[in-house]
Amino acid sequence: MQSTPEAPVFLIPEAIHCNDLSVKNAEVNQGIRTAQTEMIRLVKKWVADFPQKEGHPVRQKSEGIVQPVTYR
Repeated sequence: MQSTPEAPVFLIPEAIHCNDLSVKNAEVNQGIRTAQTEMIRLVKKWVADFPQKEGHPVRQKSEGIVQPVTYR
């Protein structure tokens, strides 16, 4: 499967389906940590870029800059 900006694909070495859903798994698998960080960045961008409805506060468009996720 080809990854695109509209439909990103994350292949995580040494992981199985849904391993990336738990933040704790990122503490032991760098691939999961990388995928989670990238997914968070993408979701924040998608939300910031979503068109505003009239009467709702205006959000600034995303600039693709997201604070890194902090793991314990």
